[in-house]
Amino acid sequence: MKDRLLILLASSVLPLVALLLLAAVSYTRTETPAGPRMEFARTVFDAGSVVSHRAIEHDFHFRNTGNEALVVYSINSDCEGSAETQPSRTIAPGEWGWIHVRYFPAKSRGISREIFVVDSNATSKEKVKLEIRAHVERNLRFVPNILPFGFLETDETVVKTVRLENRSDSPLRIVRLIAEGGEWLRLEIDELPPSLKPGEGFSFEVLVEPERERRSRYTGTIVAQADVDDSEIRMPVTAQMHTFRQITPR
Repeated sequence: MKDRLLILLASSVLPLVALLLLAAVSYTRTETPAGPRMEFARTVFDAGSVVSHRAIEHDFHFRNTGNEALVVYSINSDCEGSAETQPSRTIAPGEWGWIHVRYFPAKSRGISREIFVVDSNATSKEKVKLEIRAHVERNLRFVPNILPFGFLETDETVVKTVRLENRSDSPLRIVRLIAEGGEWLRLEIDELPPSLKPGEGFSFEVLVEPERERRSRYTGTIVAQADVDDSEIRMPVTAQMHTFRQITPR
């Protein structure tokens, strides 16, 4: 009796398992469409801080996970970028390729981004978009980038040292280095260097002389400019006088 029950149970369960396996295979086949498929390791690259007038280059790697040859028709950028597919524009199923992009960031300070649109015969309905991000800095840099003198005593002259550096990859000639704000703000410079090599800088002194102009608060700017486009930088200078209260003796 027991053996007969086991035989009946097996005869009812085995067909059910076979139906489930057949359904799973059919589902997998419908979920994996035929044709080429383009899958990227990543589609966004953050270059971090970069200097203006310097190109950013990067390789976006992808794989053809489909079952037909993948063909890249074109790669278009929305600004000043260029791109090419390596090793060729046709990638066989299961093979890897990469897209080499080259981009000159916007010539202004701040966040810059570029979008590359990839047009191919991939089965995806939406075109792939590759993005490069960067934070653009100027070719020149003040160290420090802001100069607070704090509170000053009456008629006290205070001196601080500032360094001006070339952060680009080519020599720069400084054509202007001035102080704006009034007679209380002055620069002490022996002479400007003929040019600054990449990574090179020079130091000079900034003098705050409150006796020249009586104010409760001083705000000014140090301006530097090199012989390239968009090279002017400005460094704020601040100072404040102590307020004294005269005490009348009894």
